[in-house]
Amino acid sequence: YGLVREGTSLRSTIKDVSERAGVSIKTVSRVLNKERYVGAATREKVEEAVRALNFRPSLAARSLAGRRSFQIGLICDNPSPAYVYAMQTGIRDRCEADGVRMIAQPYDRNSGKLLEEVEALVATSHLDGLILTPPVSDHDDVLDYLKERGVRVVRVSPGRRPEASAAVFIDNRAAAVELTRHLLSLGHRRIGHIVGQRDFATSAQRHEGYLAALAEGGIAPEPELIENIIPIGQRRTLLELNEDTCRWPIGDPATDKFWFCGLPSAPGKPYCEAHVGVAFQPMSARRDRRR
Repeated sequence: YGLVREGTSLRSTIKDVSERAGVSIKTVSRVLNKERYVGAATREKVEEAVRALNFRPSLAARSLAGRRSFQIGLICDNPSPAYVYAMQTGIRDRCEADGVRMIAQPYDRNSGKLLEEVEALVATSHLDGLILTPPVSDHDDVLDYLKERGVRVVRVSPGRRPEASAAVFIDNRAAAVELTRHLLSLGHRRIGHIVGQRDFATSAQRHEGYLAALAEGGIAPEPELIENIIPIGQRRTLLELNEDTCRWPIGDPATDKFWFCGLPSAPGKPYCEAHVGVAFQPMSARRDRRR
């Protein structure tokens, strides 16, 4: 927790805190690092001394004292500014509470230099860990590199390789099912869906939930109510399908807004689980979708 000179004055040090609180430097360090086995009264004395002296631990000195850098990196690549802002704010607040610095690094997954840039960040910043947001959270080369280097990783909403790291996520399919069921319960029948980009695993999961809820309610999806935020170059054409991909057609065959679902097919079926429910449902069981 080194001494830092500012002009002719000296910033308070951990020794000053220990002397004011009447405890050892080791005890002050334990309180600052939020370790257990420090009595409530002792902790309060140290915290009061920290406030009175306006003490701010030096991250550089803390790093020299141990093997931690007290820095966490956030790798984000999302077209929504609101999403990025909310993610950064939540992480920053928790880091601030724990005396850790957050380094937010935006990336372009389409630049071809993503792995190179992550390698440079890890090499120069000596991070204690990384937080990966979609779609980087499913980037195989990045995950393999971080595992090889032994970097601690937490992924947000990974779509696959659950064993690769710790992760935080919601059940996107179940959430979409619940949302669509709610609209159906209100009497709505023509329900639209704005689908995200194909390389976001959450997009496919939510779309699958939406289709499953419609099938459950006996409603056939209407292509004109489904807006796919998928560049034309990424849409599945007939030649790109195989026996393991869903062949459910989407869009108007007479225009360039026509492609195929492309999600993994249900076992023994030509469609994914969501579209199987629509394709093989008796017409007599379907409700009037235009009510």
